[in-house]
Amino acid sequence: MSKVTNHIVIRAVRNHLVLPVLVLAITSTLHEYVACHSQQVQSDICYFDEWSGSAYISHLWRYTPGNRSCSSVVAGIIESRILLLGFPSQRKLKYHVFEGVVGAVCWGACFLFIRKGLNPQSRQSFIQKFGRETILSSLSVFNGSLLRSILKHFIFPLEVFCRCYDAITSSLVPQMLGGSKVEEERFMCTSLYDAIVTGVCWGIGNTLIRKRLDPAMRNPPGMFVQRHWKDVCCGVLAMSASSLIKSSLKHYIPNGTVEEKLTIVFRSIVGNSAIIQSVYGLIFDFRTEYEFAHNFFVSVKIGLSWGLTSLFIRRGLNSDVRDGGRFIFKYWRDAMYGTLAMSVCVFLKIAVRVWLAKTALLVEERA
Repeated sequence: MSKVTNHIVIRAVRNHLVLPVLVLAITSTLHEYVACHSQQVQSDICYFDEWSGSAYISHLWRYTPGNRSCSSVVAGIIESRILLLGFPSQRKLKYHVFEGVVGAVCWGACFLFIRKGLNPQSRQSFIQKFGRETILSSLSVFNGSLLRSILKHFIFPLEVFCRCYDAITSSLVPQMLGGSKVEEERFMCTSLYDAIVTGVCWGIGNTLIRKRLDPAMRNPPGMFVQRHWKDVCCGVLAMSASSLIKSSLKHYIPNGTVEEKLTIVFRSIVGNSAIIQSVYGLIFDFRTEYEFAHNFFVSVKIGLSWGLTSLFIRRGLNSDVRDGGRFIFKYWRDAMYGTLAMSVCVFLKIAVRVWLAKTALLVEERA
């Protein structure tokens, strides 16, 4: 890569990875410090429950200089979850930041060496051609993943969305689902919210980092929005559809149905070879073949949902690249290798998560 490219990459990593991590580390440390030393000023701090945006706003709305000092409001803000971006604890925040970094690294490696390196159309000198794009794409994945986690842990936006959803579908959902249970309606609401958040966060990261910072995509000046708005909108729709498909498959396909068959196939392939089983157990740290098959199935589901929506929604709905029905013949290789890259990326993330949990380096706290 040239000196200009190196400068762009270094500045992007500094601004969109190093600085956010440092700021989050400082704010989380400040929150923990104040929480540990807040007993002395407990009577002077506004009451905050677990976290509620409406409660926080109401406390500030009722604030008057006569009954509270300015320091008490500042202390209340520091003790609330604002500095933790809505996460319940400092460990939870660290976990999601670390998971975002792991996901970005896994996606960057899979994007470069599988999606581009294995594709015959882009294999030649793929490191020199797509190195900068890989780093910017990884940074967009990290920021999009972190933003998605923040929005999912802030209860206030989810509750507002669910209330709006219930108000809109109150007369339609019972007819569509035949009077199904409240849990089914809650699943539809949360799945739709997660799908919208996933698509929007992907679009923000892709636009502000990958496309805005890449000179090849930014030029000509003044035409940035006109060149990329269709691709971003179709990409947001594709990512939302992929997330919705993934949630639906997880909800409606019983656990164990496919995994048991995959376990039988896996055992028939490896047989009783202790060497092969010890190798996959050593590398991925999965206890049984069933656990390996389950994680493999999850990875394939996510990869296929991403590949199909990327091809038929992101490419098929974009009038700039659709070209009738010829977009399938033009982009099927990219979708196929992208599906493989996404599947491997998800599997690697799961393997890293399992390994970290079992070695007690980082324990995930379920929300």
